[in-house]
Amino acid sequence: MTEIAATSAPPSTVVGRSLWGDAWARLRANRAAMVSLCYLVLMAVLCVVGPWFVPHNYTAIYSDYVRTPPSLEAYPKADMVKGGLDDVLKRMRVDLKEWKLEDGSANVTVTSTKPVDARYLRYVDRSDTFNDAKVEAKSPDGLEMTFSAAVKQQYFLFGTDNVGRDLLSRTLVAGRISLAIGLLTAIPYGFAVIAMVLVAASVSLRFFRFGGVTRLVIGGVAAGFVLYVATQLSEELGSSGIVNPIVAAWLPAALGAMLGALALLHQEDG
Repeated sequence: MTEIAATSAPPSTVVGRSLWGDAWARLRANRAAMVSLCYLVLMAVLCVVGPWFVPHNYTAIYSDYVRTPPSLEAYPKADMVKGGLDDVLKRMRVDLKEWKLEDGSANVTVTSTKPVDARYLRYVDRSDTFNDAKVEAKSPDGLEMTFSAAVKQQYFLFGTDNVGRDLLSRTLVAGRISLAIGLLTAIPYGFAVIAMVLVAASVSLRFFRFGGVTRLVIGGVAAGFVLYVATQLSEELGSSGIVNPIVAAWLPAALGAMLGALALLHQEDG
């Protein structure tokens, strides 16, 4: 009788996966969700680091570029240089005799009934269209002067608003502020929820043991209403700049913790 040795294969090891791992696997399988996640991360990074790399400050006002449309090309356009020059000459109180634009520089000849002071060129340098103005020639009587000025190259990828501020820099700064407010409010909200849950659990157990369910419901609704009003009020005060944003973010959490502590102490005192 031949004995056949039966070899049994070792059982396969099943590796468990946590709920977080299962959720991450499902998220990676959803292409639309992954694209959205990458987009949100990219926007967050741009809002945080973008204001350091944009060419304009978000508070700078460019009076020569009010309500300028978005463009990938540099401003000013060829038809805008003449308008900027006219504004400068009005401040200088001189008349334009002739001018020409070549190689990114404007050569201008002006006349006046009074001697033209070379210090008037400071108006040219203060404009948003020109800089580096210098006198090229001047008549013996001083009534005519020729000067040159370089044309500034400005980029407004998102355009400007109704007072001449760069919309790209303001959009990035607004996104940074929104992220900061969201983070500042999320942390204290967590502390407020923990405090309210712990206190509510102890108070509700006391109510159910000794009666007073009606008082429990009324007290919960009143506390929730007070906390909601405090939250909305602190957000408005923080966004308007009346109250420091950090103080405004922590105010509802502190108020909720104090309300819960007062309720707990009141129940313990009987």
